[in-house]
Amino acid sequence: MSSTVAVIGAGPAGLACAYTLLQLGYSVDIFELDDKVGGMSRTLEVLGQRADLGPHHFLSSCSLVHDFWHTPQVSNSGQQHALSHLNHEAEVAVTWEFLTLHRLTRIFYQGKFFDYPLRGFDALFKLGLLESTRCVLSYIYASLYPRSGATFEAWVSNAFGYRLYEIFFKTYSEKLWGIKCTELSDTFAKERIKTLNLGKAIKQALLPSRKPDHVPRSLSNQFFYPSLGAGAVYERVAQEIVRMGGRFFFKHRVTGIVTEHQVVKGIKTQTMPRGLGNVSTNEYLFEGCSEEQFLPYETVVSSVKLHKYVTKSIGLSEW
Repeated sequence: MSSTVAVIGAGPAGLACAYTLLQLGYSVDIFELDDKVGGMSRTLEVLGQRADLGPHHFLSSCSLVHDFWHTPQVSNSGQQHALSHLNHEAEVAVTWEFLTLHRLTRIFYQGKFFDYPLRGFDALFKLGLLESTRCVLSYIYASLYPRSGATFEAWVSNAFGYRLYEIFFKTYSEKLWGIKCTELSDTFAKERIKTLNLGKAIKQALLPSRKPDHVPRSLSNQFFYPSLGAGAVYERVAQEIVRMGGRFFFKHRVTGIVTEHQVVKGIKTQTMPRGLGNVSTNEYLFEGCSEEQFLPYETVVSSVKLHKYVTKSIGLSEW
């Protein structure tokens, strides 16, 4: 039985987990369906440009989170570091740094641009009298009869009213995270729109506070951003993982976690027709069929939806 830890997913969570385990002395194998790191937060190269697929703001009040993504990737002084990006032809050395940018995010809805995070009067004025009345009544109703449950939908509906949630938060969040708001934890809302609700948004518009501690996270107008896109950070962490002895298995689909008497015995994977590692000078090239293979692991950490594997594995010695 292998003493190596298997980490499923090479997104931010999987990379952070693998990096930390390696620092603690564990051996780590990372399995990723895509051919590069970053998951839903990766940066794509399109027509010679780098485009972020999903979340890209680096802003956290937690010092552990802030320090992890800023060190050793880049120092607070803005010192540039080399990033080796391996493409199919040659290794190209590029540099990047964290930039401090001013935030300007807007939502295009019914032919109008709405400030995001929502600003009370801006949203209500542009929605029109009838829709604004519905939103205010919905907010009052939510204040009197709050929804129960620790879900993103319940938290945002209670904070803004179901009407505004349905207009501005529901479809955006489900597209961004790929998870229904009824299944998404309220932790996402608490972290991203901390202490904010419709009443406070209106108050913030009328009486903007000059004290940073009094400004909710979602109203922050500045954030850190890597000059080559969010993916540059994850590629740099992946490089560190490889340097520390971690192994990446790209184009590998984990089809299930094998257990016996509720004890993990390993994982089953399918290799894609071709998988190419892109974060070190070592090229991981996997060729072959898509038949499942069993790989023994005593410890498995999943950074993706666990129910994809649990429903197939708990209580089963073979499936």
